[in-house]
Amino acid sequence: MTKLLLAEGDFSYAATQTDHPLVACGFDSLKNVIKKYGKKTEDRLNEMKALNRVTLAFGVDATKTMHKGALPYVKNINEIEIRYPHTGVKSVASNRILLTGMITACTRLMVSPLCTDGCTLSLTLKTTGRYNEWAGDIRLLARVEHLTLLKVSRPTSPAGYNHVTTSGSDEGVQLDQSCTWTFQRTEHCQIPLEKLPEWLTK
Repeated sequence: MTKLLLAEGDFSYAATQTDHPLVACGFDSLKNVIKKYGKKTEDRLNEMKALNRVTLAFGVDATKTMHKGALPYVKNINEIEIRYPHTGVKSVASNRILLTGMITACTRLMVSPLCTDGCTLSLTLKTTGRYNEWAGDIRLLARVEHLTLLKVSRPTSPAGYNHVTTSGSDEGVQLDQSCTWTFQRTEHCQIPLEKLPEWLTK
């Protein structure tokens, strides 16, 4: 089984997930990733490249069709994860388009031969301020793509992970102001989450 990470920034989260087969993808080119995030990230990438079970890919747009050559050859993807997607622009409309595009593209990928039946899609988003304006309760966006909510949880912050912005700054994030939404294709979701927890609805 293989985990697929999309929209990685400095790949510090990906570096914490290398104990199993992993494909980690970023929107920026390799050159731009190094330029934006520096020598520490370059060293991190080199260490990950040395691991046979890890594949890195750059210039991958997670809003576009990914199962027709955009990804490295991989199979048996059973988990797709995207953490804190953002266009880098303080625009509700642009970020709403980004999130919708990601959900649509990932749904197409989930029904392709690259993914296993029951593959999950996890999206971690902030739950405060303007983020709620363009994300909010994303079950409505997911439902359009025949995705059903499996669970919600507070995100983790593994040792070595840095929350960075699209501009390259180390911003940090409050875990108690974020949520990880995990979905499955409706036909594979046997035990859907019927009610959101109080901490998310307050």
